Amino acid sequence: MTKRKNKLKPKIILYCVLAFLVVGLSVTGLMLSGIMPHPRPVLKLNDQMTDSEFYNDISSGAHVCFIGDSITHGNANGGVPWYAPIEDYIPGQIDNISGSGYFAPHIIGVLDTIPDADVYVIAIGTNDCRDPNITTDYYVKCLEIIHGSLSSRCPDAHFYYIAPWTFCNADQDTAEHCDSFAAALESFCNNTGSGFINSTPYILDKLKPFPFFCMTDNLHPDSYRGVMLYSEAVLMTAQ
Repeated sequence: MTKRKNKLKPKIILYCVLAFLVVGLSVTGLMLSGIMPHPRPVLKLNDQMTDSEFYNDISSGAHVCFIGDSITHGNANGGVPWYAPIEDYIPGQIDNISGSGYFAPHIIGVLDTIPDADVYVIAIGTNDCRDPNITTDYYVKCLEIIHGSLSSRCPDAHFYYIAPWTFCNADQDTAEHCDSFAAALESFCNNTGSGFINSTPYILDKLKPFPFFCMTDNLHPDSYRGVMLYSEAVLMTAQ
């Protein structure tokens, strides 16, 4: 009788683990589908996250305008932008100028709709760097137009540029192409006196074990764990 019980124990443990996984995946699926909403994402800050000019600027009560593509827009995860978990720490007015599939030239096309602000946080280039036909020179020329237009209207504004967002399972050529965009952006920021934030290495490192727990696909963060990670990465790597 004792031997039989001992044989049953591994099976019971296995069934419990499988049941836990099934329930967990089911709940995750319901959350992603919108049937069961995630709790509101709010990032708990530590000292390192608040030790930067970037955090000082966005938390100062200034008018902050976020500019970008689908990750700033949140269209792939039910409308939750990457910065949602840190909105509670931004007491000033927040504007969002972004769109699904936006390339840098799309931002040029909507410059007239971008409001005057004290702080601009610009995260554009993810779609550009995924296209092997788009060069870093063209990308930087677009940024020069965007920056020139906004800085002429708001000469006292502070600018922060986030390197093109990462995506999972990129082949080596694509990864290297994206790295070249980040390097070009850093040089542009140095030339314009803008803040440069490269959260990609931080995000990739955190995504290594289980990327599917944070992402809706290989590019977009989900509406809870994903945006929490992206907000954390930006604050942890900001200067």
